[in-house]
Amino acid sequence: MPIGVQAEFDNGQLDRQYVQMSAPGQLISGMNVTAFRSTRGLINLHGSTIMDSRNILNENFVPNQMAPAAPTVSAKVAKGAGKFFDTDIAEVTYKVRAVGANGGSRATEVKAAIVEKESEVTLLIEQSAMYNTIADSFEIYRQGKETGAFYLVGSVAASKLVGNKISFIDVNDTIPETADVFVGEMTSQVLGLYELLPMMRLPLPQMTAAITFSVLWYGALGLFAPKKWVRIKNVKYVPGQVH
Repeated sequence: MPIGVQAEFDNGQLDRQYVQMSAPGQLISGMNVTAFRSTRGLINLHGSTIMDSRNILNENFVPNQMAPAAPTVSAKVAKGAGKFFDTDIAEVTYKVRAVGANGGSRATEVKAAIVEKESEVTLLIEQSAMYNTIADSFEIYRQGKETGAFYLVGSVAASKLVGNKISFIDVNDTIPETADVFVGEMTSQVLGLYELLPMMRLPLPQMTAAITFSVLWYGALGLFAPKKWVRIKNVKYVPGQVH
């Protein structure tokens, strides 16, 4: 889980348990819950500082000169299978960027007015005819209400372009300012590593008297029992990185 999810969980326990430690010249208070005892057994909690780094748009990012051109985006709202909340009935802001082998483009902003909870927001994305690099995908971000940052709510592959256009429909399936949590069994019968190539030593160019080299290993993570792992979406958390 992102470290912000674990922080949110810890904050919810502060009124139940409290730890206070004293030492010469200092007083330390607070708590850090590293495991939870459930009816199914002990669940260890592992916080990650990088899980949500890709999910928040870095608005100070300077695109590579060889990155794809920024797309043209328009929004249309209609009644459909939306799952928005009462607090979402307002004007929302999206940002869309094209992503290729040389990184992402600058983000294009578009606004849409959600008028009812069943609304569907359709974003029509058009790839520019003038570009240095063809995009591999398009990332869609929506602005959060509390932090004001833009959170990744979807991505569409450029292979689905019809002509130079593609659409994305937001029904609030992924909620901004939330995160994903993975729960599973960490045993060799469930998870393992596949070795694709043996470990090898790669000499690097020698610039000084020192001999430099890199150790390479090619492998993949194998999930042998998929039903023993679950993904929990839209978990509330404290954002740890807002650009």
